[in-house]
Amino acid sequence: MTLQNNNFLDEFLKHQLLDIGEDDGRFANLQAASEAICDRLKADPWQLSRYTRVGLDKDIDPDEPVFDEIETAIKEHWKLIRNKHTERPVSIIRAVLWESLRGAVEKNSHAAVVALTAKAESVDSNLGPEADACEGFLSQVVTRVERIAEKEWTGRLELAADAEQIKPTPFNAELLAEKLLAACGPNGSDGSVLKEANQHWPSQNQVWSGEFSKRAAKGIYEVVGRHVRSVQTTLNEVVQDLATEIQNARLAISRKTDLLWWSQSQFCISTTTGFSDIPTLVLPFFLATDLQILAPGHCPQSVDHFLAHVVNSAVPKSKKTSVRKMIEVLMKHDFAAAVAKTVEDVPNAAGRCGILAAVKLALSNPTSLDDIEGQLAIGSKEITLAALAQRVFWELKAKSIATSVEPGEANE
Repeated sequence: MTLQNNNFLDEFLKHQLLDIGEDDGRFANLQAASEAICDRLKADPWQLSRYTRVGLDKDIDPDEPVFDEIETAIKEHWKLIRNKHTERPVSIIRAVLWESLRGAVEKNSHAAVVALTAKAESVDSNLGPEADACEGFLSQVVTRVERIAEKEWTGRLELAADAEQIKPTPFNAELLAEKLLAACGPNGSDGSVLKEANQHWPSQNQVWSGEFSKRAAKGIYEVVGRHVRSVQTTLNEVVQDLATEIQNARLAISRKTDLLWWSQSQFCISTTTGFSDIPTLVLPFFLATDLQILAPGHCPQSVDHFLAHVVNSAVPKSKKTSVRKMIEVLMKHDFAAAVAKTVEDVPNAAGRCGILAAVKLALSNPTSLDDIEGQLAIGSKEITLAALAQRVFWELKAKSIATSVEPGEANE
């Protein structure tokens, strides 16, 4: 990635896209605004999809609602920004947007939402001079999430404990010797008074033996027991890790088996009908929905290709359609209930949206179809049914992960 100091504000400044004048304090103000937005995105991961879509288009409508949100945040720290920029400073807002995204996905599970949105939208991206930095950042995020998904889907045990992990607390022979010596009598071999020592000598028979046994047992328990407990704790951790690896391996095998059965039976779970009973133009939507049901969580790129293969096996590979045409058929067909169930928890948001939000809006307001192409990055472009299925799948997965991840939860 070509980011200077890992900061998008620096990157936009380098390309003369950050018109803040000579006042260095304004740069600090924008950084503070970015951090504030970053915190909001972490608290509501679904918003990461909105911000990523908007960030990928430098020519998006300046009245985009995401820009309203960012400008409001900037004004909290740079109150007089509109004194310098009478019109909305889109390039400054976009710099803050990208810096907020960078901070929001650093070392946590939110990266998957950005990665999946980027996979669905990057083909239609419209970036400017900052393209290399943005694409490099997104590539790193996608690679990071792919590595996690591959680990979940390998089906192989990869438990590897290094020497430091399984190394127990060293046995303290000197301390044990000191405690046993103290149990023997009040003084050491050199005549020194011992701490917490037996106040009796062996010649005092039963009194000495009673004190010796208690003190010796206590010393052995403390020194040897500490060593044993350390070994036990380490073994418990290793066993738990192994159990988790075995469970993950079983789940990986089960998922793959379920997917193979689904693809061979050609029975759609979402509609409870055969693939052949579903209109061709909406088959991508339902197959993507099925795959999300069968393969929740992170999925490697091989699953994306598997979905494309299933779609291409069911329909002519040369068949293409637009998102609007797919939505028109979804609205007319008997499967409206199944469609509504798939998109029921998709958040409503004005401005640039994804395919799922467009479908939900069309179901509630059919007249919105007239404006649908202006809200989607893909517009009226026609793509193959396999590519359309993948886009729907990535959006479904981003939605699922965004609503299941706790803020700050680590993914590595």
